[in-house]
Amino acid sequence: MATNLVMSAIVGSLPPEQHLGVLRAIAQLSVMQEQTAEQAQMPEAVALLQASIQRIYTHLEGLQKMRKD
Repeated sequence: MATNLVMSAIVGSLPPEQHLGVLRAIAQLSVMQEQTAEQAQMPEAVALLQASIQRIYTHLEGLQKMRKD
């Protein structure tokens, strides 16, 4: 649900030319969170983060496909 809210906020409030920069920043933060969870030896947190990241990419792919169609 948080992923959907973030995506909706990005698409709904920012011009298209800013989407990529914001998504890159989110990706960098996700990597930092994953690394922190790995260092803390929290495999369940890593799995949740990876699933969240995958949902973001899947959602973006769907949006990109819709725009091309």
